[in-house]
Amino acid sequence: MQKLSLLLSAGGIVFIYMMNGSSNWSHTAGIVLLLLACITLAGYNVLARVVTQHFSAMEISFFMMGGTFISYLAVSLGNHQLNE
Repeated sequence: MQKLSLLLSAGGIVFIYMMNGSSNWSHTAGIVLLLLACITLAGYNVLARVVTQHFSAMEISFFMMGGTFISYLAVSLGNHQLNE
């Protein structure tokens, strides 16, 4: 079922891209990002199923918010360094 969902998501992106009728490659980065988002969401769903058997919802939320904080902080500091 998960593989089917991933294939449908990726197929939908490819369908939208192909039906656009444009041979312009300027939107390729957006298409790649959408495909990566589909793959990431599929991985999250698999990981969440395993993690919920061992940890409470509060623990999962705590670590997700902490991980998000660290990743956004790293991106922000990197952006700040590039703009100086």
